[in-house]
Formats: sequence, structure tokens, C-alpha cells
Amino acid sequence: KRAKEGRVDGSTFRRLARPAWLLHRFMAGKKGTRAVAPVQDVTQQPPGGWPVVQAGTQTAGFFFSWSVALRLSLALLLTLPILVLMLPLLLIETLLLAALILMTLKSYLNSFLLESDWYTKILLLSYKKILFSHSRPTARSHMLVEHLAPKRPLLTNYIAYALNIRVPLKSEEDFTGARAATAARGFSLSRWIEENLHKLPMSVSSERFKAGEDPVRYVMERIGDAYPTVTTVYREKLTDEALTQLCFFGLGAHRLYRARTLSSPTEVVDSGDFVVRTNFLADLPVREGLDSYGGDAYFDETTWRIKKIVRKLPRQQPWESEELTYRPGDPEWEYVKFVFRSSLFSLVTLVDHLFAVHMQVGNACVLASRQYLGPDHPVRRFLAPFQFKTISVNDNARNNLINPQSMGPRNFAFTDKGTDLAWSVASEYTPSGAELRAVFGDDQASYLRLVLDYGAYVEFLKKHGGVDTPYRRQTLQLWNIMKNFVNSFLSQYYPTAEELARDSEVRCFVYTLLHELAFTTTNGLVPDPAENVRDCSAEELWQLTSNLLTRYCYLVTAGHEQVGTVPVYAQDVSFCAFHWPKGESCGTKQTAITSATLMSFTSTPMPLLMAEEGSEGDWTHLFEGPVTINGEPVGEAGAVPPAVKKAWVVFQAELKAMAAECDDFNNKALSADAQFPHCFGMWQTHPSHLETSVSV
Repeated sequence: KRAKEGRVDGSTFRRLARPAWLLHRFMAGKKGTRAVAPVQDVTQQPPGGWPVVQAGTQTAGFFFSWSVALRLSLALLLTLPILVLMLPLLLIETLLLAALILMTLKSYLNSFLLESDWYTKILLLSYKKILFSHSRPTARSHMLVEHLAPKRPLLTNYIAYALNIRVPLKSEEDFTGARAATAARGFSLSRWIEENLHKLPMSVSSERFKAGEDPVRYVMERIGDAYPTVTTVYREKLTDEALTQLCFFGLGAHRLYRARTLSSPTEVVDSGDFVVRTNFLADLPVREGLDSYGGDAYFDETTWRIKKIVRKLPRQQPWESEELTYRPGDPEWEYVKFVFRSSLFSLVTLVDHLFAVHMQVGNACVLASRQYLGPDHPVRRFLAPFQFKTISVNDNARNNLINPQSMGPRNFAFTDKGTDLAWSVASEYTPSGAELRAVFGDDQASYLRLVLDYGAYVEFLKKHGGVDTPYRRQTLQLWNIMKNFVNSFLSQYYPTAEELARDSEVRCFVYTLLHELAFTTTNGLVPDPAENVRDCSAEELWQLTSNLLTRYCYLVTAGHEQVGTVPVYAQDVSFCAFHWPKGESCGTKQTAITSATLMSFTSTPMPLLMAEEGSEGDWTHLFEGPVTINGEPVGEAGAVPPAVKKAWVVFQAELKAMAAECDDFNNKALSADAQFPHCFGMWQTHPSHLETSVSV
């Protein structure tokens, strides 16, 4: 089958087929003989085939024979003493067989990735099995309306750290069908193994890379078959100019601000250096022998060149705080740049990716929609592509990236206490609006609008914060495309704001979503939903619903691409490392493998956001009527409303136009005559690279 599909060549096919041929010859008997099965006389079969027999239409007979029962009883009495005598031997044989299997498994696991522990190896092998046995899912094949699960309370588990986050179990996934979902709720050996795999011992290998040894080649020679495609182009990684690319066009672009912070929403800061901050990680304790995180990188406001890095040192006493300033040309400059790059990489992965995208917003929206929107509700249908496999993804993340001693804690430098502290303060350091909480004071309505309306947030940064970069302009363009799609869809089913306000399911969904966001943050970073939903006007509820839907769709597509699709950083521990020996500008070989394994594990292909009308990726079949609003059917059965179809077509056309603009931007940036700082491309906002939902 694989050969016919072109996935293996002829020689590989023959190599794979030979064991099956040998087994067939062995089962057939001596060489030259063939096992012949009795031929069924198909002429006795009715012309139309055997008729179907429905369950319950016939009574099954139970045939009983006293003579057979007597012979079986005598045989049992005669063999029972023999079985009793052989039982100890059977137990011994079973134990020996189990020991042999364990020894074989141990020998196999010790035969590859010598610098890695068993947990990393087993996780990598498990992911390879999933990756090689699955292709990229498509809307037509994997998003069937009849497989949408009913609304109900979901079975959940809390994450291991100090946050009120409940993650639904994988068995609650959508698009699995009722029978599969019911079976998945029972005991599963594979699930038990996954839940407890992180308890395997955590070993540490300190083997370094030798002078001239390439960390990228080292990683790709070992796990390159499972590593995702690298789309981001860094022509240079370690230069001062590369820091500009990192912070203005790359991993830190969403964390770039003016150095002077705002003190009120009416203040304007339009001058001064730019900065990307990571120093708030400095006080979190790290494991012995590893260096601490930290570093605030300052860039010139006109040239965008790096001016200095201010590194905060870990406090020895609560009242002590020491910062050191490094500038280009200083003896430790290259090392401090490496510390900053690695600190930014770790910060974005833990706070912006794992916490904000997966555990906070992604998880909260799934909980709210699955519990309060029925499978026939139009908003549930709209969200379905953007929530595809999100429950499975987040459950995997809880087990394999968040649990103590799972892949996340094994990668990060934190001690167990440091990891707990990092999770407990994660919500205070999320960007894209949350950092403005103190600026707005008691004006919760304006603050909430900036948190949820990314367009308003970008405009506020441009007008008041002095931040107007290519990254912000491209993300604003994508936000507007998505918001137009959301509003066009809502308008089809709710021509007026009052009709939306009368939909009890929508109100419950919005209230629950805000509630989940509010109670998974600290210090009131998301205002109390009781003050923003229960008493709001119909027009305010419309805007709130529109912004929430758009914010979610943007975050799981372009937002996730920015913070989660980072293979260019994870494959080179001399560029960025999750942890590194103190004083050394490169991670160890073990760090290289665990970083690349984490990157591979979080790159399971998902459906693409861009799709041609009528193709496998076209998800408009999810909008076929009838849908249900307040218990009343709306729309024609089996038909997509023309206005909804048009909204999707326009959405795809706008994405395609933006993709062409992104191609033009990158071609100009990578041309030979491009001048600094406009000589760096951006791929994280390119629509053709975006997927409809988060992946892990």
C-alpha cells in the first residue's frame, strides 16, 4: 500500500515485503509447497448476496448435549491435578519471559541517543509512531458534522501547578463519534502509561560539543526524520544584527515596547529606545551548575541596532538587587547575548506558548463552547475548525510538557520550586494587552477592550506606545481579515445585536469564557465577567462576542505560529538553549536532543487555514443547515446559507491576497540590495503557513 502511494521506493518495498513472504512460506510447510484453503462454492450464494439480518429479529439457539457435558467434566477432573502441579512452572516461565522482554527493551533503549534518558527516548518513539502513521488531516475527511459531540460537562484534570486550570481529558475530543468517545471514557492502558510516563527517572548528561562540532547536524542526524520544516531564514544567528531580527521580526517581535512605560491611557510615548525584557525571570531558582535566566535588550529608536543588554543577577537576599550593563565590544558581550536569546526562547515557550495559548485561552474557549453550545449551534459550528483536536493537544501538553519531570521541566533550567513559581506568575507577564492593566486603573471596560480587541491594542501601541513595526502591521492586517469573517458570519444568524442578546447559549458561552479567563489569572488581569456580561447592552454583547471569537481564532493560528512554531531556534543550542552550563555559550548534547524532541512533539500537522473552495480543506460543510438558535431550527437542511458561503470565500480571498503581499515583503527583504534593518523576512504571519488550530 505504501509503495502504491509513492511513500517508499521499490527496493524498500521488497525489503519490507520479504519478512511477510518468508512467513508465508514457513506457514505453508516445506519449500515448494503451498497452503491451499478450501474453496467456497459461490454459486450457492443468492444473486444479490446474503440478506442483512437485523439485531433482535431472531432468537439464537443454545445447543446442549449431556454426553458432551459429561466428557468435558471428566476431562477437567483428569487434567486439574496436572494443571495444579504445572502452575508454579507457568509462573516461573512467565516471570522469565517478562524479564527477557524488559532486558530486550533496556538494551534497545540504551542503543540510541546515548545522552538522553528513557523518558525522552520513549516520548520520541511514541511521537514518531504517530507522525509516520498519520497524514495532515483535512476538513472534509476529519471534520464531520455528525461527529460533533453533544454539549455536556467535561471530564477534566487540573494541571500540576498553582493555577486554577482544568484540562479536559482526551476522551472528550470532538469529531470522534459517539461510540469512540464512549469507549475512550473507560480504562485505557495507553492512557495510564501516558499519565505516568513522566515519573521515569530524570538523568543528566554533561557531555559538551567539541570545538567545531555542529549542533544542528548532530540533532538532525538523530531525529531529523521527525523534525518539522524550518521556514524562518536566519542568514546570521550570532551577530548583533541578528538580535535585531530576533526582536523586531522574529521570536521577540510581540514583546517589543518602548523602554519608557506609560503611566496613563492618555499619555503618549513616541521616543526613546525599544526594549525586550526577560529580567523578571532572574529571581526564579535554577538547578545547580546552570546559569540563571534574564536580560533586557535595548535597541536604538532610529537605527534599531542593539545598544546594550542589562542583566539582572539573582537576589542573594530579598533586599538586594544587582544589575550589570553590557555593551557591544565588552569581553562578555557574546555570552550575554546568548543568555538573552536563550532567556527569551524559554520565556516565550513557557509563558506565551504553553500558558497563554494552550492552557489559558485555548483551553478556556473549548471548555465554554463544549459545555454551553450544542453541536447544532452556529457559533459552535464556526469554532469547530479552530478547535480541531485542541482537547487532545492540551491533554497531551498537560501530560508531557507540564507535569513534573515531563518534557517541559526537563528542558527548562528551573528547579521544581522555580517551575512552580514560574507557572504561578505566568499570567502577570503575558503580552498583548495584559501588560497595560496598571495603566488603565479602574477603567475596566477600556482595559478589557484592549485585551480582547487586538486591533485596538495595536492602534493603541502605535498612537500612545510608539510601536509601529512590520510585525505589528502584518498582524493587524490578519486580525482585520479574521474580524471581517467573524462579523459576516454572525450577521447571517443575528441580523441585529438584540437577536444575539436573546440567545441564551451565546450569553452562557461568553460569560463562561470570561469566567475561565478571569480565574486562571492573578491580580485581576482579566476583569470579573459579572460586571461585563450580565448588565451589558445588546451592542456591547455583540462587540464582546465578536472580539472573543476573533481573538481566539487569531491566537490559535497566527498567535500560535509566532510563539510555538520555533524550529529554527530549537535545533541549534549554540543559538538558543533552554538551559546551559554557567559561563558556556552553548547547551549540552542532552539539551540539544531534549529541545529538538520538544519541538518535534509540538509540531503534529493540523488542517491548513487556507483552502480552495470545494477542496478537501474546505470546511463550509460545517455550516450546512439546519442550525439551532434558542431551540428553533434555522436554515435549509443540507444547504450552506449563501451569505455564509460568500463570507468564507471572501475570507479565503483576503488570506490569499495577504499571502502574496507577505511573499513580496520577504522577497524584498532577502534581496541583495536590501538595507539594514529592512533585510529580514517574516514567516509567522504568512497565511499559507498557518493552521486552523493549535498542535502538539
